[in-house]
Amino acid sequence: MTGRFMIGLVALLVCGPVDASDIVERAEATELRRSSGEVVPRVHRDDEGNVDRLMLNDMELTSEELAQLGQLSHLRALVLFGTDVVDDDLIALRECDRLEYLNLVGTEVTDRCIDTILEMKSLQAVCLGDVRVTPAGIERLKERNRHSPRERQLRWGYAPRVQ
Repeated sequence: MTGRFMIGLVALLVCGPVDASDIVERAEATELRRSSGEVVPRVHRDDEGNVDRLMLNDMELTSEELAQLGQLSHLRALVLFGTDVVDDDLIALRECDRLEYLNLVGTEVTDRCIDTILEMKSLQAVCLGDVRVTPAGIERLKERNRHSPRERQLRWGYAPRVQ
C-alpha cells in the first residue's frame, strides 16, 4: 500500500466516514471554463437528484475526498483529468456499480490500476492518455476484450507518458 492510501485509511478510521457531499459541494463551488470562457457545470444530477456525472479535472484532491467517490452509487461518468490520482485512489470506485466512463488522462496511475479497472463491471470506456501505464498493462485490457462478448468489451484511449 502506498503512503497516501495509508493516510486516507488512517483518517477514515480516526475521523469516521466522510460524506460524499463534501467533494460534490467543492466541485460545485469550483468553476470549470471552456476556452471560450463559458462556465461548464462540474456536477450533473439525474431526475431524482443523484449525482451521475462528476468532472473533477484539474482540481487538487485529497485521498479522503477520492475515497468518498465510492459512495456515489448513481455515478455513471467521472473525469479525473489532470489530477494527482494514484492507483490506490481508484479502489473506492469499485463501489460505483453504474460507472460507465472514467477519464484518467494526465494522472499518476500505473499498471497497478489495471486490476481495479478490470473489476469495474459496468465500465464501458476509460481514457488513459499521458499516464504511467505501460503497453504491458494495456495488453491486459486487450486480453479482457478477447474473452468478452462484443457488447461487454471495454473501449479505451491510451498514450504513455513521454518522459
